[in-house]
Amino acid sequence: MLQSRPGKYLLMATLLVVAVTFILPYTPLDQLLGFSKLPVSFILIIIAIVIVYIVSAEFAKRVFYRLVRQT
Repeated sequence: MLQSRPGKYLLMATLLVVAVTFILPYTPLDQLLGFSKLPVSFILIIIAIVIVYIVSAEFAKRVFYRLVRQT
């Protein structure tokens, strides 16, 4: 992940979707769409899970490429 970078439009679109996902329940549209606000602790848990996923995926990728280069 650190060595390869996604295209700028893909990155901008992803960040926009994440921002809208977290902001939408706190707007006046939340009652219209039937959303409810998540507790801050739940949002922090989601962020922690994403960070652990990214770190473990990078670790697995490095191990995989190290094994592939040896064969």
